[in-house]
This record gives sequence, C-alpha cells and structure tokens, in this order.
Amino acid sequence: MKKHPLQFVAEDKHGTWRFNQNKIVNDLLEFASERGFDLNEIAMRDYDIEDRRQFAQLIGYSVSGYGDLSYSESDIWEIVQGIKEEGKSAQQVELEILKDRFSRLKEAMKEPVSEIFDIHIDDLD
Repeated sequence: MKKHPLQFVAEDKHGTWRFNQNKIVNDLLEFASERGFDLNEIAMRDYDIEDRRQFAQLIGYSVSGYGDLSYSESDIWEIVQGIKEEGKSAQQVELEILKDRFSRLKEAMKEPVSEIFDIHIDDLD
C-alpha cells in the first residue's frame, strides 16, 4: 500500500495535465527558497521516495515532467490516461492495472505450476 495517495490531476489553461498543487506547500517552498532552501537542496537530501513523489505532486508538477523524474511511479501514464480519457478515479485505474497484471501473472504461471505439481494445465483454470 502506498504511503501517500495520488494527487488529483487536471488540465490547466494551457492544456497541460498537472497535479493539483497545494497552495500552502507552494508558499512554504517559496518562503524557504528565499532563504536558500530550494528544489536543488531538497534533491540533495535523503528523503523517502514516497515523500519525494508526494512533494512533486503537491507543488503542481506537470504529469509529463513528473513521468521524467527518477522516482516517479511507472504506472503514472496509465493512471492519468484513465483519468483523462475515461473519467475514472485514480483508484479505479490502479485497480484495473493490478487486475491485469495478476491475470498475466496467473497465465504465465500455469505451465510451471503444472510441471511442478504434476497437474494437467487445463485443470488450473
């Protein structure tokens, strides 16, 4: 289970899909930046990957820019596409992704399980 929820995404006035920024977080970042604690300083610190992901979302990163970050989730494009094109919630899309992965894993495991346990492959459905 993720430490933080996926931040809401929406299209801005320029047609860019962005995470919904948290104004308090942005004000705090601006205040800190004026005192020398900026995004570069944050990048150099040893923060948890989940916290980095959440922070990038809370400051309103564009979805495309977020996808380029070394710590972003690999599923982010699928999730946002489901939100954009199908109007689904992030949870719905994530559940569909997990169901699909499970189905593919189940199918891939049929043959090895059949051999290991000496069960006919047709009996594994």
